[in-house]
Amino acid sequence: MTTAPAPPQIPATWSRPTLLHVGVGSALRAVTEGAAEGGLVAADDGTVVLADSALPRGLVQRLAAASGGGRILDVDAGAPDASDLARAEALSGQLSGAERVIAVGGGTVLDLAAMGRLLTADPDAAARIRHGGSRPGLVVFPDVRRPEHCPELIAVPTTVGTAAEVSAVATTVLGGHRKLVIAPLLAADTAALDPWTTGTLPPTLLREGVLEALFRVLNSYTMEPGPHCPPTADAESLHLLGQLAAVGDHLGDAADDAAVRTDAALLSARTVLGCSQLGRDPFAGKIWYVSNELATVAGVRKMVATAATAPHLWRRALAGDGRFGQAARIRRAWEAVRDNLPGLSPDPATGLRGLAERWSVPRCPRPSVSAAALASRAVRAWGAGLPMLGALRTADLRSLYADILGETGSSEGDSSR
Repeated sequence: MTTAPAPPQIPATWSRPTLLHVGVGSALRAVTEGAAEGGLVAADDGTVVLADSALPRGLVQRLAAASGGGRILDVDAGAPDASDLARAEALSGQLSGAERVIAVGGGTVLDLAAMGRLLTADPDAAARIRHGGSRPGLVVFPDVRRPEHCPELIAVPTTVGTAAEVSAVATTVLGGHRKLVIAPLLAADTAALDPWTTGTLPPTLLREGVLEALFRVLNSYTMEPGPHCPPTADAESLHLLGQLAAVGDHLGDAADDAAVRTDAALLSARTVLGCSQLGRDPFAGKIWYVSNELATVAGVRKMVATAATAPHLWRRALAGDGRFGQAARIRRAWEAVRDNLPGLSPDPATGLRGLAERWSVPRCPRPSVSAAALASRAVRAWGAGLPMLGALRTADLRSLYADILGETGSSEGDSSR
């Protein structure tokens, strides 16, 4: 009796379509030059500037003028419904006939612009995202060429860490639950990493952004690599961890230094653009999905919840639970961080707590819901057969959230972290 041959393994692929401008003056250059032809853009009314309403008006108006006189649409990025799918649908209608959309703001604004463009390109996209209500938490669109009626997307981030300016992934909210949307059309055609646009960001938020980029690398590197993950990807990950740790610490003293802010933004972009993710499972790390539900119910920023969650995941991984990470890889990654941040504990989980305190990440307040309720939310959105939570079940998450919230009375029971 012969056995059937094993199916061929799909090799890793790497394609990054975004044209990146970096450094002082890059934002004006990006909005002045067309990404496709590289020629100057003539003044017309075909440009829409989608901007965070909290930004200095002078910055937004100067970008609009440089783009040829684009009309400005303000977004209240702090509004509870800022990320709702309905907002993206409304924006899609406003983009009808536009040749370019320039998104100026943080991750919320950049995601909204990307989602608006996707819905403009594909009239059936909203219905597909709505399918199943608040689940599944993941919606994947195929790779298609940008239709002629779909505007060019130029991203000008005013924050650091999300890498939304170079990512083909965006978050939208439906019925109070976040959905992760993956589509090549979400990636900007052009992006600018300009320290001028991050000049008003406080040092605490700059460091929080660097911490997000750091966790993006940790989240993938500490999991078991796939068969097509080359040694170069591991080397790039360890290098990025060291560089991010160093620049994050430096931001505490030199946040007004344009070169340091440029480095922080570029390192964040490299966590998506570089080869550190090559051949890795994009859903291997579980911390984003666990932290997402804590952030939502506690009403805090993503990194506040992540800093509270990560040490508990790592303790499980270090004790041998490979679903949360590989112990040897966690220790190796933490050494790469500690080499550039002397004084942190050699114990990775304890060290993560110390790093959050060192970079002034606020404490996460205890939410009004129980660990069991959080576990049910997480499984409904990201589990039960979806790749994000994989083999983790409700009981696993209930135990994890109980530790995070201090419901178990363990030594790790301080819910402030």
